[in-house]
Amino acid sequence: MDEPDTLDGTPRSKSVAMLTDWSGAKVYMTRPALRELAAELLRISEADPKECFEVHLSILFSHFGANNEYLAPRARFANGLGPVFERIQRKVWLDEPDSGKWNAGSGFDVTIMHIPPEMVGEEVGRPDE
Repeated sequence: MDEPDTLDGTPRSKSVAMLTDWSGAKVYMTRPALRELAAELLRISEADPKECFEVHLSILFSHFGANNEYLAPRARFANGLGPVFERIQRKVWLDEPDSGKWNAGSGFDVTIMHIPPEMVGEEVGRPDE
Protein backbone atom coordinates (compact mmCIF):
# COMPACT_ATOMS: atom_id res chain seq x y z
CA MET A 1 0.00 0.00 0.00
CA ASP A 2 1.47 3.37 -1.00
CA GLU A 3 1.08 5.81 1.86
CA PRO A 4 1.20 9.54 1.19
CA ASP A 5 3.82 11.61 2.95
CA THR A 6 1.12 13.81 4.45
CA LEU A 7 -2.12 13.47 6.37
CA ASP A 8 -4.39 16.42 5.47
CA GLY A 9 -1.32 18.42 4.41
CA THR A 10 0.61 17.74 7.62
CA PRO A 11 3.82 15.71 7.20
CA ARG A 12 3.25 12.21 8.58
CA SER A 13 6.18 12.57 10.99
CA LYS A 14 4.63 15.77 12.41
CA SER A 15 1.20 14.19 12.91
CA VAL A 16 2.34 12.28 16.00
CA ALA A 17 4.59 13.11 18.97
CA MET A 18 5.55 10.85 21.86
CA LEU A 19 6.63 11.81 25.36
CA THR A 20 7.86 9.34 27.95
CA ASP A 21 8.16 10.50 31.54
CA TRP A 22 8.04 9.04 35.03
CA SER A 23 4.33 8.30 34.68
CA GLY A 24 4.43 6.46 31.33
CA ALA A 25 4.27 7.05 27.60
CA LYS A 26 2.02 9.72 26.12
CA VAL A 27 1.15 9.89 22.43
CA TYR A 28 -0.16 13.15 20.95
CA MET A 29 -1.90 12.87 17.57
CA THR A 30 -3.74 15.01 15.06
CA ARG A 31 -7.29 14.02 14.08
CA PRO A 32 -6.19 12.50 10.72
CA ALA A 33 -3.49 10.52 12.51
CA LEU A 34 -6.01 9.24 15.06
CA ARG A 35 -8.30 8.14 12.24
CA GLU A 36 -5.47 6.37 10.44
CA LEU A 37 -4.45 4.60 13.66
CA ALA A 38 -8.08 3.59 14.26
CA ALA A 39 -8.25 2.09 10.77
CA GLU A 40 -5.02 0.14 11.38
CA LEU A 41 -6.25 -1.09 14.77
CA LEU A 42 -9.52 -2.22 13.19
CA ARG A 43 -7.55 -4.03 10.47
CA ILE A 44 -5.39 -5.98 12.93
CA SER A 45 -8.36 -6.64 15.25
CA GLU A 46 -10.09 -8.52 12.42
CA ALA A 47 -7.14 -10.92 12.01
CA ASP A 48 -6.70 -14.15 13.93
CA PRO A 49 -5.16 -13.10 17.27
CA LYS A 50 -2.69 -15.99 17.02
CA GLU A 51 -1.13 -14.15 14.06
CA CYS A 52 0.00 -11.46 16.56
CA PHE A 53 -0.37 -8.61 14.06
CA GLU A 54 0.97 -5.30 15.34
CA VAL A 55 1.08 -1.60 14.59
CA HIS A 56 4.29 0.38 15.13
CA LEU A 57 3.50 4.07 15.56
CA SER A 58 6.96 5.20 14.48
CA ILE A 59 6.70 3.21 11.23
CA LEU A 60 3.06 4.04 10.48
CA PHE A 61 3.71 7.77 10.84
CA SER A 62 7.18 8.03 9.33
CA HIS A 63 8.11 8.98 5.80
CA PHE A 64 11.09 9.86 3.65
CA GLY A 65 11.80 13.54 3.10
CA ALA A 66 12.78 15.40 -0.06
CA ASN A 67 16.42 14.34 0.36
CA ASN A 68 15.44 10.71 1.06
CA GLU A 69 16.07 11.15 4.79
CA TYR A 70 14.03 9.02 7.19
CA LEU A 71 11.64 11.22 9.19
CA ALA A 72 9.97 9.61 12.20
CA PRO A 73 7.57 11.11 14.74
CA ARG A 74 9.24 13.14 17.45
CA ALA A 75 9.98 11.23 20.64
CA ARG A 76 11.03 13.08 23.79
CA PHE A 77 11.97 11.90 27.24
CA ALA A 78 11.55 13.74 30.53
CA ASN A 79 12.78 13.22 34.08
CA GLY A 80 16.23 12.02 32.96
CA LEU A 81 14.89 9.07 30.97
CA GLY A 82 16.55 10.08 27.67
CA PRO A 83 20.06 8.95 28.62
CA VAL A 84 18.63 5.73 30.10
CA PHE A 85 16.88 4.82 26.82
CA GLU A 86 19.93 5.83 24.78
CA ARG A 87 22.19 3.64 26.91
CA ILE A 88 19.86 0.64 26.60
CA GLN A 89 19.47 1.12 22.84
CA ARG A 90 23.23 1.48 22.36
CA LYS A 91 23.87 -1.68 24.40
CA VAL A 92 21.38 -3.75 22.40
CA TRP A 93 22.73 -2.36 19.13
CA LEU A 94 26.37 -3.06 20.05
CA ASP A 95 25.81 -6.39 21.81
CA GLU A 96 23.22 -7.88 19.47
CA PRO A 97 23.37 -6.16 16.06
CA ASP A 98 21.91 -9.14 14.22
CA SER A 99 19.33 -10.14 16.82
CA GLY A 100 16.47 -8.24 15.23
CA LYS A 101 15.74 -6.64 18.61
CA TRP A 102 16.80 -3.16 17.52
CA ASN A 103 16.65 -1.30 14.26
CA ALA A 104 19.04 1.65 14.45
CA GLY A 105 16.88 3.73 12.13
CA SER A 106 13.65 3.43 14.05
CA GLY A 107 14.33 5.30 17.31
CA PHE A 108 11.73 5.10 20.07
CA ASP A 109 8.51 3.32 19.20
CA VAL A 110 5.15 2.38 20.65
CA THR A 111 3.86 -0.97 19.41
CA ILE A 112 0.27 -2.20 19.73
CA MET A 113 -0.19 -5.93 19.18
CA HIS A 114 -3.35 -8.03 18.82
CA ILE A 115 -2.86 -11.24 20.83
CA PRO A 116 -5.12 -13.98 22.19
CA PRO A 117 -6.33 -13.62 25.80
CA GLU A 118 -4.10 -16.42 27.08
CA MET A 119 -1.00 -14.52 25.94
CA VAL A 120 -1.85 -11.29 27.77
CA GLY A 121 -0.59 -12.53 31.14
CA GLU A 122 2.46 -14.13 29.53
CA GLU A 123 3.56 -10.92 27.78
CA VAL A 124 3.17 -8.71 30.82
CA GLY A 125 4.49 -11.40 33.17
CA ARG A 126 7.92 -11.67 31.57
CA PRO A 127 10.70 -10.54 33.88
CA ASP A 128 13.08 -7.78 32.84
CA GLU A 129 16.01 -9.10 30.88
